[in-house]
Amino acid sequence: MKQIFVMFALLLGVCAANAQETDTVKYAAGNDLYRGITRKLPYRQMVTPYGVEVTFAKTVHIIFPAAVRYVDLGSNHIIAGKADGAENVIRVKATTEGFPGETNFSVICEDGSFFSFNAKYAREPEMLNIEMKDFLENEDTSDFSHTRMNIYFRELGNESPLLVKLIMQSIYKNTSGSLITVLQEIQDIYGYLPEDALCQAAIEMGIAPATVFGVATFYAQFRFTPVGRYFIMLCQGTACHVNGSEMIEKAVFETLGIHDGETTPDGLFTLKTVACLGCCSLSPVMMINSETYGSLTPQRVKEIIAEKAKEANADV
Repeated sequence: MKQIFVMFALLLGVCAANAQETDTVKYAAGNDLYRGITRKLPYRQMVTPYGVEVTFAKTVHIIFPAAVRYVDLGSNHIIAGKADGAENVIRVKATTEGFPGETNFSVICEDGSFFSFNAKYAREPEMLNIEMKDFLENEDTSDFSHTRMNIYFRELGNESPLLVKLIMQSIYKNTSGSLITVLQEIQDIYGYLPEDALCQAAIEMGIAPATVFGVATFYAQFRFTPVGRYFIMLCQGTACHVNGSEMIEKAVFETLGIHDGETTPDGLFTLKTVACLGCCSLSPVMMINSETYGSLTPQRVKEIIAEKAKEANADV
């Protein structure tokens, strides 16, 4: 009888343990969104925040190295906004006098730089005017895994604004300073002239953005929208017109199905008619990227396009 009692007690204990384990599994499964599949972020991935003190009776001004694009506040204990007439300066104040603990806010600038701040209340802040450029000059911006200047904007596609800035600096240092040369280099890199890149070029060259945009819009060689891998410029000058440029344009349409200013759905070809390519002795003439093709016939145009398409497929 004693043995039966002991075995019965053991059986009850096992059942209770199983029930407890089942409840634990259910609790974990029902409250863990990732079902236990999580991975802790390493500290090297963290954007270390700056500490700033704010107060109710005074305004803290923070000066950034580029125009401010976006400000996000962690709570309603603080208020922040761009200073009137200064695109790269934000004003930060406490809305609640003596608020407890900390709050935070973050700032994204036009050059893609990202800044994170932890803010706490102080009756007399240690710093009321902060120059962020001083902090950045002591940091290594060549290490992209740790830099904060890596926010991507739609205007630049898949290019980092920091990379654009470095490219602009390199272009300006390696050219004679000619604005047209710089614009040509930018277009060679991107295939067109992104607005953000033009603004950065103006900053690096120390000239007004209006001057850069004025030169870029004056010359027909510059483009402001993305184009296909093969940019076809078809001459419509007098000599080319007399020698059959209309038939050449028709051949392009028959082959690719695009008109002037259009790009093929696969992004390979873009057609643009221009007033003159300056190659009248070769009329009718067209250029594909930097290559010139003269004395064209409709059949020859179709052959050239087929060669380019084959070339593109071979690179895939």
